Amino acid sequence: MRVSQILKLHVLYTVEI
Repeated sequence: MRVSQILKLHVLYTVEI
């Protein structure tokens, strides 16, 4: 997994919550 992908997922997760 790439760091960029993890960061994007984290941002999406935070935005969803």
